[in-house]
This record gives sequence, structure tokens and C-alpha cells, in this order.
Amino acid sequence: MYPTSKTQMGIQLAQQGRRQEALAYLRQAVQSEPPNAEVWLWLAHVSPDINEYRNCVYQALLLDTNHPVARQMQTVLNQPVGQPNPAYSGYSAYPAAQPAAMSVAQPAYGTYSLGSSQPLYTDNALINNLERKRKRGRRVRRWIALLFFFSMLIACGFGLRFLFLSDAFEDWFYNLSWFDSSRTVHFTVNAADDVTQWQVEVDVPETWLLADERVESWRSTRDRLKSDYPLADGSPTIWESVEADISQIVVDPTNGVVQPPVTLIETDGEAIDRDGQNVARLQLTQIKTYPPGIQGDDCQKMNAMTQVDQATLQPQADSQVSYKVQNQANGRCIYVLYYRNENGPSQLAETIYVLKVPVDDLTYAEWQLSVLEQSRADYESAINKIIDTLQVRASVNPIPTPELVN
Repeated sequence: MYPTSKTQMGIQLAQQGRRQEALAYLRQAVQSEPPNAEVWLWLAHVSPDINEYRNCVYQALLLDTNHPVARQMQTVLNQPVGQPNPAYSGYSAYPAAQPAAMSVAQPAYGTYSLGSSQPLYTDNALINNLERKRKRGRRVRRWIALLFFFSMLIACGFGLRFLFLSDAFEDWFYNLSWFDSSRTVHFTVNAADDVTQWQVEVDVPETWLLADERVESWRSTRDRLKSDYPLADGSPTIWESVEADISQIVVDPTNGVVQPPVTLIETDGEAIDRDGQNVARLQLTQIKTYPPGIQGDDCQKMNAMTQVDQATLQPQADSQVSYKVQNQANGRCIYVLYYRNENGPSQLAETIYVLKVPVDDLTYAEWQLSVLEQSRADYESAINKIIDTLQVRASVNPIPTPELVN
């Protein structure tokens, strides 16, 4: 019997054809166990490396110079490349590449004194026990991997559940481009002197229309809504009340009031069924000069406006006024003042947003955005889009030169 199990296991694994497993055992055996020519030759048998193979034969011959198998293996190594190997009844499956001539390097595992070889035998109990351990280890590794996989799957499920239910994810998700149902509206408002013009641009939901009675699409929508949602007393509906001829709207030079206000209003049937005549709307109400003492760039002026309003506005007893200056996508600043109003004609609570947008160095535009409190969550994305995109620019029309009469 061999001294320890590494030699036994290595040789028996080699006999089974499990060369890779045998290689590890035999490499440990030649380093840590008593030297034996047979062990070196078995290591040569399973080694995939020609240099290791050559060294194993060298070590076996050092231990037993007359070992017949080692001498035949040495003869094979000394053959020129391309010549057939002699028939050999001992070990098989040598490394494919054969050196042209024997070039004996220094032993990689140290030198040993000559020792006697021992017969090989097969211990079936040892092999079966090793096989059972290998299969058991493989099953344990598979169960650990499955347990880890399902644990990660459960953890990811809980994480995704909390993520999908969060307000931040909902805002991000519905702000993706394929959920964006907004459109850009452009229109122009004239000053009373017919020289100055204010060009307006804003992104609103697709169902919000500019209440301009000159436009056929608005008139047909207004008539449909008037028919579908009439008032019991026959009074004008909200859509009739807010419409105007945009070309005739002017800004009062004394107080900056837009007469009448320019209105963009909700026309979606589902929203009207929910909110009735109190549908969401955005109105341009004033274009006026800054209060005295307001200076600096747009953002500085808007911040100064918040301080003026906080010092002068008195919130209602049941309402809390909030003030903030927000950066827009174009780099400019917009001043947003909002509060809760319960004194409207319907007695339903509304959230009123007062939006102040810089126009030029001297003027700013004031808007009012009205949304029922019960529907504010549904319009959250639209409100943010309006605040981020609302712009008013001033331009001057050239004064026509009178024709000379000859």
C-alpha cells in the first residue's frame, strides 16, 4: 500500500481517466510524500505539459535507472520529430508534442534517492467514497447557488415594489418621452400703442386649447362642450365665458392688465366629468413693470419679488401662501406663488398658482393657473411642464413711414 492517500487517489483517478483531478493529487504527492518512480511516471501520464512530462521521466530515472517503463519513455522523448513511436504496452496517452532530442533540465521538484517501486492496485471502496463526496459537494454547491438566486430574486422584488410605489419613480416614469402628451402653444398679444408685442410660448397638455374665437377648431370644440355640458339656468358655460378674439386683446398701459385675459383651458371629457365647470385653466392676466427698487438679473429680480409679496400679502385664515423661485430649462427664473382657495363660485377648494415670468429688463408677465384640489395630483406633470416652459418675449413693430403726397 502506498504511504498516504494523495498517491492512492491520484493513481486511482488516473486509472479512471479523470486526468485533471489526478494531476492535482499527484503533484502534491511527489512534493510531500516519499519518492517513488511509479508516482513520477503516473504524473507524467496525466500531465498536459511536455516540460513537466520530461521532468517526471527524469525524476523516475534518478530514482530507478533501470526502470523499464521510464527507459522506454526516455527513448520516445529522444526520437527525432516525425518518426513513429515504438509499440508500448505500459502507460498510454502521452503528451502530443514530442521533443526532437532529450534535453534534461534541472528537476522541478527536487532530487530524491533511489527508492523501490510498489505494485499498483485498485481500492474500489476508496474510489466510490471519493465519487460520493464529489457528487455530494456538487449537490451542495447547486443548492447554495439556488438559495442565493432566490434570495436575490426576493430582495429585488421587494426593492422594485417600493421603487414602483414611490412618488419619485411615478414622476420620472410619466415624464418619459413616450408619455409626454404636451404640445407647444404660441400666440402674440399687442400693446395699446400697437408698437410693442409680447410673444408667448408654453407647453400644455394636448387637450388644453387656446380660447381664441377666431380659430375654427376652438369654435367647434366650444359648441360641442356647450351642448354636452349645458348649465341648468342657461347661463354661459366656462368655455364661452373665457373665449376672446386674441388679435383684439391689448395690455392697459396704466396698470398692465390684459383685457380680457388670454386663456388656455381643459377640453377633455373625462376631466370635465370629474371637475365640471371648474376645469383646469391657465390665464395671462398682466404684463407690468417691476416695483421700484427691483434690480439685478432675472433671478435676482424674482427673488426680490418674493420678499415684496411676503411683506405685503396677507394669506386667508384657511389658506397658506407659498413662495418659491424656480430655474427653467432655458436658464431663466420663474417666480411661483401658490395657495389654496375655497371661496370660488363652486365652493370647491382650488389650488391657485400665480406665475411671474421675466419679459425684459423692465417688465414681467403674470399668469394664473387654477386647478381643483381634488385633481391636482392628476395635473402634477402638466403643472411642472408649464412652470418649466412658460416664456414671454417683447418685440417692437416698426412704425410705418407715412407716404409723401406730391
